[in-house]
Amino acid sequence: MSSDSAHAVTDEGEAAQVLVPKLRFPEFRDAGGWVPTPLRDVCEPINEKVGSAKLTPVSITAGRGFVSQASKFGRDISGVQYRNYTYLRQGDFAYNKGNSLSYPQGWVCQLKEFEEAAASSAFICFRLREDYHPTYFQALFDQNVHGRQLRRFITSGARSNGLLNIRTDDFYGVKIPLPPKIAEQHKISDCLSTLDDLIAAERDRLVALRAYKQGLLQQLFPRPERIENGEKIPAETTPRLRFPEFRHAGEWEERTLAQISPAIFDGTHQTPTYVDEGVPFYSVENLVSGAANRFISQADHDLATAKNKPEIGDLLITRIGKIGYSKIIDWEGDFSIYVTLAVVKQSSGFNSGYMHAFFQSERYQAELAQRSLLNAVPCKINMDELRRSVVLLPSMAEQERIASCFSDCDRGIEAQFDRVKALKTHKFGLMQQLFALPCEVAA
Repeated sequence: MSSDSAHAVTDEGEAAQVLVPKLRFPEFRDAGGWVPTPLRDVCEPINEKVGSAKLTPVSITAGRGFVSQASKFGRDISGVQYRNYTYLRQGDFAYNKGNSLSYPQGWVCQLKEFEEAAASSAFICFRLREDYHPTYFQALFDQNVHGRQLRRFITSGARSNGLLNIRTDDFYGVKIPLPPKIAEQHKISDCLSTLDDLIAAERDRLVALRAYKQGLLQQLFPRPERIENGEKIPAETTPRLRFPEFRHAGEWEERTLAQISPAIFDGTHQTPTYVDEGVPFYSVENLVSGAANRFISQADHDLATAKNKPEIGDLLITRIGKIGYSKIIDWEGDFSIYVTLAVVKQSSGFNSGYMHAFFQSERYQAELAQRSLLNAVPCKINMDELRRSVVLLPSMAEQERIASCFSDCDRGIEAQFDRVKALKTHKFGLMQQLFALPCEVAA
């Protein structure tokens, strides 16, 4: 985004860029323009080493924040370098020189998640001087004010360790647009903090709704075989919680997927030729992470679906990489799938909404785990094993009741997700207006 800008002459006779934000609080409209200020003038580098202190080794996930190495990598990867890690305290900042899709020049993040932490010596760590508000600076870093300036120092891709070759001096030379009055900085920070609190509250509600659904999945479907107090407990044939009208309806019936579905097939095993426009082509990433799909030609689609074709009411289920993630096909239009996905054709023997919910249950996930090649890279389940996987079926009336329950849950989760997304979009738009941030801050 662009802001109105001018140039003032400093005491040394040099031209300094002066910026004016598009949106300003009334009391600061006549306060004058903002002047980009080098980061080194408003912060202190942190060089303190962890040494023998017992702290949590952390990493940074772009756009998310600080996370423990154990949660991100599955283990502590600090090793013998731990003593040389940087000692961070809550409120400190760190620049992760690892590039990402959202932040190709790396991301700067404030430590909020831990009171104290051990950060890799590869990070550039600093602490703001008194009176400078961290929320204000974090908002600028979120808008990539640093990346806009650091990109000119990057002459090649990431090094062998995955980090960009950014010199510390160049990083501290990044210019931060600052209003002439510290009160304006604080006013912007207070505004954004209020929004952050609202977003956090709505995000907590989203987490609670998802947890509620998980609880229902555990209660409304029979549990798998398990060990309790050292004793093997057989798999259940009825759930712990049933709707009143079905409490005396008896046990659920065991069937294989192949017994209840007229066809179960996967997608093309050949990587297709992608085109800019055409028939949508889906793989495991599109279902699991919501990544944008690619397209293939109509001719390739016709060839891939000559024998079997996914249709509305069928179920998609992932079988390579992430196993057992499902989705009901509820949209019109042709599409093709990759080998990482399978289609379970609908039939009169089961309700698709019920089966989608059952696929998410602990019982079916355990069934898939037993039949999958979990040590393969990537892990997968072969099609014959998927067809032989066992599902549990109550009466059609009970299936429809369960499907309706989870459909209501999913609608509530989706609506809450949209609320969080809308608030984030509102905050982003507000930041674009409140900050005097040109397309390229003078370096």
